[in-house]
Amino acid sequence: MSLKTVLLFVMLATIAAGLSCPCPRVYWPVCASDGRTYSNAQCMRCHKPNLRVIRQEPCRNNDIRPRTYEPGLYKLSAYAQNCACTADYQPVCGSDGVTYSNRGCMYCANPCLTVLYEGPC
Repeated sequence: MSLKTVLLFVMLATIAAGLSCPCPRVYWPVCASDGRTYSNAQCMRCHKPNLRVIRQEPCRNNDIRPRTYEPGLYKLSAYAQNCACTADYQPVCGSDGVTYSNRGCMYCANPCLTVLYEGPC
């Protein structure tokens, strides 16, 4: 197999991989369950399919995932792995003074929080 054939195959595979998951160039930022902001939910799912949208806006400094320490690595705590943070936008003000997109996302961030009131803080 010649070098040209190998390069052509690699180029075609790269193009095909890019087409299999279209990521629109629309800036509608979302904060994901990994604590990072993605340009939109579709790009987030394209690059990291196991993530969930925490809120329909950029992440804040306090959007750090709850963690437990294990020797040699960090791992999401059990409640963060099994929580139900959906993309539904029904904002609540948490007892930590942070606006969460819904109750489920608030409890995913910290199960000890309570809702101060419905709506943004």
